[in-house]
Amino acid sequence: MALLLTGPVYGLGSAAVGLLALVNAVTMFVTPFAGRLVDRRGADAVNRLKPRSSPSAASAAPPACCP
Repeated sequence: MALLLTGPVYGLGSAAVGLLALVNAVTMFVTPFAGRLVDRRGADAVNRLKPRSSPSAASAAPPACCP
Protein backbone atom coordinates (compact mmCIF):
# COMPACT_ATOMS: atom_id res chain seq x y z
CA MET A 1 0.00 0.00 0.00
CA ALA A 2 2.82 2.39 0.85
CA LEU A 3 4.41 1.86 -2.55
CA LEU A 4 1.11 2.61 -4.29
CA LEU A 5 0.53 5.80 -2.30
CA THR A 6 4.06 7.10 -2.86
CA GLY A 7 3.97 6.24 -6.58
CA PRO A 8 3.30 8.63 -9.44
CA VAL A 9 -0.49 8.20 -9.37
CA TYR A 10 -1.01 9.51 -5.83
CA GLY A 11 2.36 11.16 -5.22
CA LEU A 12 2.13 11.24 -1.43
CA GLY A 13 5.26 11.69 0.63
CA SER A 14 6.48 9.25 3.21
CA ALA A 15 5.23 11.48 6.05
CA ALA A 16 1.67 11.42 4.66
CA VAL A 17 1.77 7.65 4.23
CA GLY A 18 3.08 7.29 7.78
CA LEU A 19 0.27 9.47 9.09
CA LEU A 20 -2.30 7.33 7.29
CA ALA A 21 -0.75 4.22 8.84
CA LEU A 22 -0.90 5.82 12.28
CA VAL A 23 -4.58 6.70 11.84
CA ASN A 24 -5.24 3.12 10.73
CA ALA A 25 -3.46 1.71 13.79
CA VAL A 26 -5.45 3.95 16.17
CA THR A 27 -8.66 2.92 14.46
CA MET A 28 -7.84 -0.77 14.94
CA PHE A 29 -7.36 -0.23 18.67
CA VAL A 30 -10.42 1.97 19.20
CA THR A 31 -12.92 -0.14 17.22
CA PRO A 32 -13.34 -2.91 19.85
CA PHE A 33 -13.90 -0.28 22.56
CA ALA A 34 -16.53 1.46 20.45
CA GLY A 35 -18.22 -1.87 19.70
CA ARG A 36 -18.47 -2.74 23.39
CA LEU A 37 -19.80 0.73 24.13
CA VAL A 38 -22.50 0.34 21.47
CA ASP A 39 -23.46 -3.04 22.91
CA ARG A 40 -23.78 -1.59 26.43
CA ARG A 41 -25.22 1.88 25.87
CA GLY A 42 -26.45 2.06 22.28
CA ALA A 43 -25.22 3.89 19.20
CA ASP A 44 -26.11 7.35 20.54
CA ALA A 45 -23.42 7.09 23.23
CA VAL A 46 -20.74 6.40 20.61
CA ASN A 47 -22.00 9.05 18.22
CA ARG A 48 -21.70 11.67 20.95
CA LEU A 49 -17.97 10.87 21.22
CA LYS A 50 -17.19 12.04 17.68
CA PRO A 51 -15.47 15.42 17.31
CA ARG A 52 -17.66 18.43 16.80
CA SER A 53 -17.66 19.87 13.31
CA SER A 54 -16.99 23.52 12.68
CA PRO A 55 -20.00 25.80 12.15
CA SER A 56 -19.00 26.45 8.55
CA ALA A 57 -18.90 22.72 7.80
CA ALA A 58 -22.27 22.17 9.44
CA SER A 59 -23.91 24.91 7.38
CA ALA A 60 -22.37 23.81 4.09
CA ALA A 61 -24.70 22.64 1.35
CA PRO A 62 -25.06 18.86 0.88
CA PRO A 63 -23.31 17.26 -2.09
CA ALA A 64 -25.10 17.49 -5.43
CA CYS A 65 -25.67 13.73 -5.47
CA CYS A 66 -27.86 13.79 -2.36
CA PRO A 67 -31.36 15.31 -2.19
